Amino acid sequence: MALLDAPHLKALHEHGKGDAWHIDSICRRLDLNDPWSFHAGRTVYRKAETKDEELVVPAPHLFTSLSSSSVSGSPDAVVLPSVAQCAVHLELLEVFFKLRSDILHSTALETTFGIKQSHRTVYQRVYGKPIRQPVKLKDPMWDEKRRKKWPYFLTLAVARFEIWAEKAAATLVGEKEEAVQLPYLPPLDILMVWHAFLLNPKAFESYCNGPGRDLSRLRQIPFPWKEIHDAIDTRHLTFTLPAPSAAWFSTTLSLSPDLFAFLTLTSTKPTNHPILAATTRFGTHGIPFRPSNNNNNTAPPPPPPPSDPSNDAQESAAFLSLLHTSRVHHQRQAPLADNVQRQAAFVDKMHRFLWLRAPSLAGTLRRAVARYDRFLALFALYRGEMLVPTLDIDLVWHTHQLSAGKYERDMLRRVGRFINHDDTVGQGTLRGGRERTREVWRVRVGGEYEVCLCWDCEAIVDVLEEMEDGDKEQRGEGEEEEGEYWFEKVMQRVRNEVEYYRAVEAARRWKWERLPVRVKAWGEQ
Repeated sequence: MALLDAPHLKALHEHGKGDAWHIDSICRRLDLNDPWSFHAGRTVYRKAETKDEELVVPAPHLFTSLSSSSVSGSPDAVVLPSVAQCAVHLELLEVFFKLRSDILHSTALETTFGIKQSHRTVYQRVYGKPIRQPVKLKDPMWDEKRRKKWPYFLTLAVARFEIWAEKAAATLVGEKEEAVQLPYLPPLDILMVWHAFLLNPKAFESYCNGPGRDLSRLRQIPFPWKEIHDAIDTRHLTFTLPAPSAAWFSTTLSLSPDLFAFLTLTSTKPTNHPILAATTRFGTHGIPFRPSNNNNNTAPPPPPPPSDPSNDAQESAAFLSLLHTSRVHHQRQAPLADNVQRQAAFVDKMHRFLWLRAPSLAGTLRRAVARYDRFLALFALYRGEMLVPTLDIDLVWHTHQLSAGKYERDMLRRVGRFINHDDTVGQGTLRGGRERTREVWRVRVGGEYEVCLCWDCEAIVDVLEEMEDGDKEQRGEGEEEEGEYWFEKVMQRVRNEVEYYRAVEAARRWKWERLPVRVKAWGEQ
């Protein structure tokens, strides 16, 4: 269809953007004083009276295929990531985004990590009086200090990951490398470190096969997409570890299955409590911290085992031992924390696009998987070239890499060699690679490589693809598909749908008890 060409899409994009009501503007316009009826854009809504009336985003049917095995088909077949797996990946990235936001905004963690303001007092002259009064100034470094909660949290998460990796490797079930399964889901902080590590395939392989380690089977685990989806409340972006997994983690590692909750609770303990006394050293000594009376580069000895056999005592001893480990092995563990820091940029991009909440989610991901397939074909054709993915292709590529063993086998079969993913490449190199990828894509695939992936444009492509597939109900018999009336009709449909999803997302962000239901869309009688 001609309207799928880039010039037409650009015109449709600009036409839609003129009247598009973005989520923030909708938030400002919702009338909280009228709980049953409000306007957003040109559409009339009311609040749902029951949960059954609410629009569920993302649609549950997207995830039905997760009930099957994570690795389907013949062991020799190359099976690309599914739409369902990519959708769960977006869910997980949103949970990571929320976790980082919660940590950065937590005042409790400032107490736990010993982060304090350094107030400076100045004396200002009182107008009309021969006296000066003291004025306490805000710490100019306070915002920077507060941001350090995130790397402090990651230091502990990485130390927990290393302990978990050793224990988890011993629990793996399945003899064949294609059938290895992870019986227990890891806690969220460990899942975040593992996720970022898997996106550096060569580094993860070296780690698993490093001196003194036998973690090679850890690379054969198919990423537990279904278990992760079941653990996430997509509406509230909360992650709840299944009870058996939480019990295994607590029993096997003697650590809390929820690091954020544990650190928050630590802030309420007396200042002389051994855990709070230890964690506050982050604020005074940084990473890696050492006691002030230790002037050499050696870490203090590990804490003695607890004399009290209670669970609290064991948890305290295990946590203090964890802190000791993070100091001793900081040099080895720091790159793992850096992985998460670098991935935060990609998490932010996915949050800005917010495909997870878009009306075109299924279409966006289906097209992304198809584009990724063509992207791999270019790798097979252009050996030795740096090819740089677009955001949608990168999402699918990341999803593929999270099942490390399968990814390696698939690359050898599909491309003929292993393709590493290096997120440390500089922007200058990436720019050259992106330009080269754009050129070879145009030659080998045809069409534009970099396309707009906003909600409006993706919804437009969905509608046009439906028509291209033979759905004639979208326009009258004999109606010119490129006429002005048809153009307006397409835009009206897209605008109504996108506005509705934006209104639902705005209400979700404002934590409305009931989400909006569309009463009358713009253009309807």
